[in-house]
Amino acid sequence: MLSRRRRYNTDVVYWACTFVPTCAIALSCIGFLVTRLQVFSEALNLEYQRRTQEAWLRSECKKPDFYANMQLHADLCDKVEAHARGSPFLAALAHLFETTYLCGYSPCAVVLDETLDWISGHGVPFLILFAVLALLLPTVLVPMYRQYLNHVADVRVSHRLGDPYGRTNMLDGRTYPLLKVE
Repeated sequence: MLSRRRRYNTDVVYWACTFVPTCAIALSCIGFLVTRLQVFSEALNLEYQRRTQEAWLRSECKKPDFYANMQLHADLCDKVEAHARGSPFLAALAHLFETTYLCGYSPCAVVLDETLDWISGHGVPFLILFAVLALLLPTVLVPMYRQYLNHVADVRVSHRLGDPYGRTNMLDGRTYPLLKVE
């Protein structure tokens, strides 16, 4: 009796190449959203705290004698009044966008500068390691991956053609018989 073929592939490599990266991407997206919500919450709380601290100055700026005494700093009262008229949510959102970078918690230029400083500090060993990896990728890793793919194809042909036919054709190491020219 023939064994029933499985409908779905349960290969470990298949799951490792699809499920694990999908989970990693989903978790990183969730982590990004959570950290951005935290930054937004902190900015909103700081905005409310700043508004309560500026409430006294705003009430004092409404008095004509206080405003007259602050001749050199009259623009301070204008700034406080303009700040009080703005939305705290929009101010917190603006702070969120100002502090969100593609490269994490610091601007990409800073990350690039730090990386270049690290490379220049470690210099020759890092460049040698990079050159060795650049040479190994096409000469060693790609042929190993092709050999793995050939093995998978051989196993698939063996299962598809059945054991008696598949084994005899596989004994000489070739997957497909040579064409005879007459």
